[in-house]
Amino acid sequence: MKKPRRSRLIPGIRKTDYLFEPNHYFLSKDSSAEDGPNIGTLGKNLTITFLSLNRSALSARLLASIVKHIPRFAGEILIVDNGSAAKELIQLQEACKSFPFRWRIVELEKNHGVGGGRNRTIPYVNTDWIMFLDNDIYFIDDPLQAIQTDIALLGCHFLNLPLLDKDGTVTAIGGHFYIWPQDDKYHTICKSAWIPQQQNSFSGQCFLSTFLSGGACVIKKQTFQQIGAYDEGMFIGYEDLDLSIRLFQAGYKIGNTGCFAWVHDHCEAVAELDRQYEKLRWSLETIRGAAEYFEKKHKLVVWDDALIAWIAAKE
Repeated sequence: MKKPRRSRLIPGIRKTDYLFEPNHYFLSKDSSAEDGPNIGTLGKNLTITFLSLNRSALSARLLASIVKHIPRFAGEILIVDNGSAAKELIQLQEACKSFPFRWRIVELEKNHGVGGGRNRTIPYVNTDWIMFLDNDIYFIDDPLQAIQTDIALLGCHFLNLPLLDKDGTVTAIGGHFYIWPQDDKYHTICKSAWIPQQQNSFSGQCFLSTFLSGGACVIKKQTFQQIGAYDEGMFIGYEDLDLSIRLFQAGYKIGNTGCFAWVHDHCEAVAELDRQYEKLRWSLETIRGAAEYFEKKHKLVVWDDALIAWIAAKE
């Protein structure tokens, strides 16, 4: 029985063939080693890491999902606290005490933003490969074998992880740069290449695209450092776009696994501390500053009326 084929690409997107065979797996460094290439068997050479800023219950849920769905995980969990309140940090530490895998909590003491927090994660990582996740994501399946195989077949050092909504709709797959001319300038935005649809609409095969989403990805640590990591000139917003452009210009491939193992639960902020952070994150002033920095660097416009209206709705 044939697998269903991908359909309903966003209008205007074109695709090309990537020619490979399963034995290309053995082109990868260490493919013949006992633990296999890249992340290793059972993720032995992988660190799963996420930034935690209050909302400790979400972090605890993510940890519990790892225990449930990847019970034989052989790597390490690294939680980087980006300036949580003392109460939230204590709750996070308590949640970790019964966690059966190797884990560490690193306290940054203040909020360094998304890109800055991820950059400060790197020195604490002891493996060659890193899985970055937002802490409002959780696992619903074991993706480790698929990730190892897909990285080996694509020969890439950067891999997007597709995200499901709670109802099973695929909301993010195939990170894509949309670029269009307007008013003698070029504008851009990045999002999924496919219209949101049910998981069974996709073939499950890995593929290449142009945008890397830092909120759910696997990267090779050394290559990430070589490319210059995230540009901290943007406290919040556009750090993923900037990194993806630099990867494109440097000739690095961005892969996408076809394994659906993550749900992104966009929880509304309830606690006052969380609401204060959300106000900072989605403030017009904060994002406009990041947009101006990005536009000056890349000569691509990201700040327009549609974005202003979207941020206003968030506020």
